Amino acid sequence: MTFSTLRSTNLLGRIEDGGLVATPAGRIVMACVSEIPAHYPHAEVRAWAVMPNHVHLVLILGPSRTSVPPTRFGAVSRPLVPGSLGSIIGKLKEAATKRINALGVPGARVWRTRYHDRILPDEEAVGRAVEYVRLNPERYVRRHGGWKGRS
Repeated sequence: MTFSTLRSTNLLGRIEDGGLVATPAGRIVMACVSEIPAHYPHAEVRAWAVMPNHVHLVLILGPSRTSVPPTRFGAVSRPLVPGSLGSIIGKLKEAATKRINALGVPGARVWRTRYHDRILPDEEAVGRAVEYVRLNPERYVRRHGGWKGRS
């Protein structure tokens, strides 16, 4: 799954030597990602990468006490179920935003509203996703020539 900063600004850091040099905001996001399993014992963070303007997560969700069957395509949407993917990402963005705003711009928006996710049907697909996340900083440098994005 991937979620991005508002207007794709390089709020979270810059890429140098194939890795992220995190800003204070980037370090906050890293801390929030690392706290997911403490808040959601059914969630395993298999891989993650904070990039200058987005975050990648490979998040494996097991059954939780609040699990409900997924809605069928076209069904009326329900409120977020605690412990669901949408709930976890919403809370992660909320916690990171509060901490980032405490750095100096209270009430500032940090994230795009949506996120991109996909279901990984088996361990082979999970392995490919983990590898994608692991190599993302290198691909970013090849694509963008280092830190040349918006800041």
